[in-house]
Amino acid sequence: AFTSNDINYIVEQAIKTIPEGTQFNECITDVIKWHKQYPDDWKATWFELQKKWNKDVGCPKGVFLSFNIDAKINSAYVAIGLLYGKGDFTRSVDIATRCGQDADCNPATAGGVLGVMLGYDAIPEFWLKPLQEVEELNFESTTMSLSKAYDMSYKHALEIIQKAGGTVEGSEVVIPFEAPVPVAFEQNFVNTYPVSRNKIDLSFTDEFTFDFSGNGYVLYGNMVKRSKIDPDYIDRISKRLGSEVFGLAELHDPYVAEVEVYINGVLDETVLLPMKNTARRLEPAWKYQLPEGDYEVTLKWLNNTKDYEIRINDLIVYSENMPVSNLPN
Repeated sequence: AFTSNDINYIVEQAIKTIPEGTQFNECITDVIKWHKQYPDDWKATWFELQKKWNKDVGCPKGVFLSFNIDAKINSAYVAIGLLYGKGDFTRSVDIATRCGQDADCNPATAGGVLGVMLGYDAIPEFWLKPLQEVEELNFESTTMSLSKAYDMSYKHALEIIQKAGGTVEGSEVVIPFEAPVPVAFEQNFVNTYPVSRNKIDLSFTDEFTFDFSGNGYVLYGNMVKRSKIDPDYIDRISKRLGSEVFGLAELHDPYVAEVEVYINGVLDETVLLPMKNTARRLEPAWKYQLPEGDYEVTLKWLNNTKDYEIRINDLIVYSENMPVSNLPN
């Protein structure tokens, strides 16, 4: 974006940093392919993307549900916004937003790329004016404002440019040009396929045991402070698959639950579950990449107290065997 105003070229160069053979690379390559197939219909590309890639594996909130903020789907929405926005700032941000899911960071990323490509003066007043009116105000409970964030980012950018061999002399900045090269190959959740999601819908205060067959599991749930919830709230929320029953914690709540997790009678780990809302671990327990087989898992709460309970919403099970669809062809 620093050296070209051709948005197609920018996207195609950017993908060169993503190793071939990864799902990430394949996903963005698909977006580029579908853009060529449907050059004037971003919704057609969006639909193709949903059909092939909108299946979350790792985020418990999204497995078998419509929620998905995986990095590759986010990046695909950024690419759709850029390719179909055709260099128009507002249209690019609009499309990236309308793609959905993580619709705050994705349009911001698209806007950031275009800000570099077009320059500050080319950003429409529609987007600048509301920020200019509040940029000196500190964010609540912080000493940081937008203006201070701008200065910090600018300072860091100049430092990184110099560390990379560039120069900064007054108002002139020289950035060394480098051809894009792929980063190290990484691929998560290899041979790890979600095969079931079952609603458990209970809270426990001492011990909880369940069985599963596969090579991994996630207990989708969280710590709950009893004084912050009521039975009617739990009843309303727990009827929906994938819903979350939250007992809102105080910022300085010091309680930390200690839970031992046993797999087939052997202690696997001791989990710490802070109630403090800035340090919380939402899922009580999980384990991936076990040998495929049958397992019994037991959670034992070591320091339980009447003021708290551990909520278990859903059990997600994984297998090394990809599930076979029973839908007609």
